[in-house]
Amino acid sequence: MNLKEKKRAFGSLALGILLAFATESALHLLEWHTQSGLSALIAECKKPLPPRQDFDTSKWHLVCEPEQMRADSRGIQGAIVAKATALDQWRTRELYIGPILLALFILPLIWYFFLDRVRELSAAISGR
Repeated sequence: MNLKEKKRAFGSLALGILLAFATESALHLLEWHTQSGLSALIAECKKPLPPRQDFDTSKWHLVCEPEQMRADSRGIQGAIVAKATALDQWRTRELYIGPILLALFILPLIWYFFLDRVRELSAAISGR
């Protein structure tokens, strides 16, 4: 590899590492924000029901864990299910986006590496 190719390849690698790190950090921040929203909704759901005159509410409670709810729940339970689904989606995206970005920016390094090997092979065959 000549100097220009090395600069381009390693610059691309550095940019890829920087973008992958920034993307992963942003996704962690969004995951944290979604998790805190889910925790707040669960805390709100677990508050005791207000007393009513026509029946005793002390025996009643809401199911507040997203794993125990159906997808078509309504009210605060529906909001909990929606937040839990969004959190699962962020966690899934987080696993793939950073490594894919890094792989894309590593491609020039791989390309120039193999291009250099082809030049060496060509020089060896031609006797230079």
